[in-house]
Amino acid sequence: MEVTNSLLVTLMFVGILTIGIGTILDALAAVVNRRAGLRANRYQTNWMLLLLLIHLNMFWHVLKILNQEWIFLGFLFIISGPIILYFATRVLLPDPGDYY
Repeated sequence: MEVTNSLLVTLMFVGILTIGIGTILDALAAVVNRRAGLRANRYQTNWMLLLLLIHLNMFWHVLKILNQEWIFLGFLFIISGPIILYFATRVLLPDPGDYY
């Protein structure tokens, strides 16, 4: 099987999205877990759910990536979306070390 540029771009795209989804699910689990000491702030919980929906929406569009030929600038443009979304997730959610 030949590894194409589209497959490599897709794997990086999905990898970054997966890290972001894991971070959000970790934060939601800490909010739901009463023993962690975090109180469920309504606004922060809504931000978590909104970020989760945005991550899942970006994940849904992965098939569009597979059908393209890639140049470096296109790659930078496509990969900037998940990177900015992950950065927003880390800025808006508390540090995972604060849960335990």
